[in-house]
Amino acid sequence: MILPLLILVVIGGGLVYWLFFSSFWQVQALEISGLKKLTEEQIKDGLADKVSSDNFLLWPEGEVVINSFPLVANLQIEKSFIDRKINITVQEREALGVWCDYPESEQQCWWFDNRSLLFEKAPKPEGSLIVLIEEGKKGIKIELGKRGLADKLWHNMKTIISSNVVRDLSVHKFIIDRQKEEVIAETAGGFNVYLSLRFDPAINLKALDKLIIKDKFDLKKITYLDLRVKNRLYYK
Repeated sequence: MILPLLILVVIGGGLVYWLFFSSFWQVQALEISGLKKLTEEQIKDGLADKVSSDNFLLWPEGEVVINSFPLVANLQIEKSFIDRKINITVQEREALGVWCDYPESEQQCWWFDNRSLLFEKAPKPEGSLIVLIEEGKKGIKIELGKRGLADKLWHNMKTIISSNVVRDLSVHKFIIDRQKEEVIAETAGGFNVYLSLRFDPAINLKALDKLIIKDKFDLKKITYLDLRVKNRLYYK
């Protein structure tokens, strides 16, 4: 009984050694693609808590989340057993605009993506080429790696900032009032557009588009446009 057990222990120990300590299973090649702003060293550092060994078998496979780098939108790891090669494909976040806190005298700004996630510090833009969202009141905490708005409010906000009719108004700033769930769009023409985040603004924006284009509405003669009531449009 002792001899077969001893043989089993020796075989098991040899198998464990071969799997986890033998140079045979060491990663032979590591390739990282898709980087634009981040470096390979940053990706390796970000994976340090996920991978603590050069052993090919211990590397994860599939999608891996790196919380230390909000700039990473997606990271996929593929493993090739034939040549023990690791392929890492990184997708960095694309900026939709810049989000700034309040007040303006102490302002910090971040790039945000199409989910409103703040992923990198940014300079405050000027003009209307880059979408700028600002907090309207002090005490609202927005921070790197967090979303600016929750799903429903963000869906409505994204509809507003992506609207062609809003873009044509040359909006240089969107100011959010979280308490009222409203937004003020300040235009280059000197008038404001008041919108609600409580409901889908698509119908009101369509009405505004019709007013401007089909009715040849003269924007130079108004002081504001108010779209805060569903299915209603007011102006002065």
